[in-house]
Amino acid sequence: ANEYVPSRAAVLRENLIKWSSPFTVVTRGDTAAFRRLKNSFDMIIADVPCSGEGMMRKDPEAIAQWSEGLVSECAERQWMIISNLWPSLKPGGFLIYSTCTFNRLENEEMVSRIIEELGAESVAVDVDPEWGIAPGISTPHHCYRFMPDRLKGEGLFVAVVRKEGEWKPFSPDTPARQQKAKGKGKSGRTPVPKEAAGWIDSRWAEKVTLYAEDDRISAFPAAHMDLLGKLKGEIDVIHEGVPLATVKGRDLIPTQPLALSPLLSQSAFPTADISRDEALAYLSGDAVTLPDDTPRGFVLLRYSGRPLGFVKNLGRRSNNLYPAPWRIKSKL
Repeated sequence: ANEYVPSRAAVLRENLIKWSSPFTVVTRGDTAAFRRLKNSFDMIIADVPCSGEGMMRKDPEAIAQWSEGLVSECAERQWMIISNLWPSLKPGGFLIYSTCTFNRLENEEMVSRIIEELGAESVAVDVDPEWGIAPGISTPHHCYRFMPDRLKGEGLFVAVVRKEGEWKPFSPDTPARQQKAKGKGKSGRTPVPKEAAGWIDSRWAEKVTLYAEDDRISAFPAAHMDLLGKLKGEIDVIHEGVPLATVKGRDLIPTQPLALSPLLSQSAFPTADISRDEALAYLSGDAVTLPDDTPRGFVLLRYSGRPLGFVKNLGRRSNNLYPAPWRIKSKL
């Protein structure tokens, strides 16, 4: 997942970590970098910047900033983004194009341009008439409009196109891709502690590669380490797989992504179940008082059986390790 604006990229990273899939990478930068990642992706979902006409009903700013010039400017930016992404799509792969605007220039006409200039094929999607999705306007191509007068929502346009050529499924063809990194990580600075390997659930142990970069220990799907390396060579990667720990002196500090990840072994850390009020206090960054019999060291807090994050239990008090930028502002 890529985002150009740094503040939005940070929110994107946070959201993907909270969804907890280990099969994600978040990048930050211009889509021009993807031109060099030829034939890398089976599917690309491009939710492109648009003039935001679908937001006008709830956002006065969307009305204030609208102009014909803005529409034209957005259309040119959309074409630049799609042109940048297209080389990285595999032959036979699919591009899903979407906007939250209504005009044809950014919607149907952009789809026509993709088909005519890039050689794409329009793809039909099986849509139940009861859903209220409208077809495209004055176009021979398969386009889908989610109009606010026909269904719940503010306005959405979607089209699917296919790149010409024969699609070939991914296959890790060398055993080296499946091997775990041992000893020093890629940076050559930090060894991978054996303790970190013990934090991984046995069901995942053979599916991920553990590696060290600077003071961070990470786990990433072994089959896709090559692609991760290509991404790092072309664009700023701000999140990859599951960051397991940071190394601070002799301490190995478990991370928030690990707390939320299915990779985490249920026996790796002691746990403490807390009340709703305590959970809200923890998510706000406050200290949480643990039962007297709670083991010292890193403890995983849970609410209603779901992991929240780590604290470091020092005995009389505990240090809250929930990320400061994520802390909630209201406890209502």
